This record gives sequence, C-alpha cells and structure tokens, in this order.
Amino acid sequence: MSLFKNIFSIILCLLIVVTANAEDTCVTCTKKDIEGIPKVPLNGLEKVAMAVGQTEKPEYSFESYQTLYCLKYAQIQKNFLTQMIRDIQETKYPVDDFFLKAGCDPQKVGGLKSPMIHLTVEAPCARVDFPEIIYKYYTIKRKEPKLWLEVINSKNSNGETYLDYIDKLIQKNSFYNDDSKACVSQLVDFACKTGGLYFKTKNKNCPMSI
Repeated sequence: MSLFKNIFSIILCLLIVVTANAEDTCVTCTKKDIEGIPKVPLNGLEKVAMAVGQTEKPEYSFESYQTLYCLKYAQIQKNFLTQMIRDIQETKYPVDDFFLKAGCDPQKVGGLKSPMIHLTVEAPCARVDFPEIIYKYYTIKRKEPKLWLEVINSKNSNGETYLDYIDKLIQKNSFYNDDSKACVSQLVDFACKTGGLYFKTKNKNCPMSI
C-alpha cells in the first residue's frame, strides 16, 4: 500500500511540474483563468489529478463548452482533431450542436458568429485537412452523410455558408501568397465535392478557382 502511495505522490509531483511549465509554453492548452470556460484534460496526468480532486464533474453551459472548443479548433494540429471530437462526446451536449451552431468568433471578419468549420479558412494551410476529418467522422464513423451536408452548409450570423464565407475573404484579398491561395482552393474543391453550397453569393456555383 505504501508503494502505491509513493507512486501516486510521484505522479502528482510530475503533474504539478508539467502543468506549471505548460501554462506558459503550450499553445494548445486552455488557460485556467478564462472565466466561465471549463478546463478540459489534455493528458493522462491531468486526468488522474481531476479524478482524485473531484468525485463529480461540474456542469458547464453549452456556450462555455462551445467557446472552449472554438478556441481549441483554432489552435490544435490535425492529429488532435479526432481527440477533440472524443472530448466533445464526453460533454452532456450533442456533438452536432458544436458543428452546427454559430457560436465561434472568426478573426478575419469582425462582428460575426460562425459555426466551427468556418474557422478552417482563417488559417487555410494549417487546417486544410480538418474538413476531411470531420467529413469522415460523419460519413464513415457515424454513417450519417446527411449530417455532414448540414455541417458543411451551416450558416454564420450573416446567413453565409462555409463557401460564402470563403468567397467573402477572397474578395477582401485576405490571402496574400501563393501557398495560402492554393490551400484555399483545396478547401473549396473539397467542400464542392462533398456537397457544399453557396447561398448568399450571387452567380457563384461549384467549382470555383481563385
């Protein structure tokens, strides 16, 4: 029994060191001092600490969770997106709500609320694979291709679909170099091939090139 206590003490000590350093350097971690946003475990040590520190998980509003996962979507690399979806599944709210509801704050256009997938084009080359991962989640893992169509055509607070929003940024000359333009073209091509639609953009249909 004493051996177990010693091992557990070592784990907790490592946790304190890891989290103390991570707060300043980890770009994918959520800050603990963001009011109203739940802290989501990012590694095994944090899960151990949370399991010891509380017997019941606190209840957070959907809006708080949505704010958190909008931030994470804009920070993580593609190999963490599937894990993020698993984390969302552990909340008491439907996964689909996180992808369909316009609750994220895009950086390139102020005053909008957007569905999460719209944030993809904010950093087109860093997130060029994100839509395909979400597409496979709905079409292969869940076998619900109709829900993917709802996600890819979900609208922001200005009534614009994902493709409408991309076109708006193109018209605003938001993509300056050849690499970003090529990545945006990939995003448009994938959206068009998998059921994406323009809604507010006049005289525009798939396919489109820039």
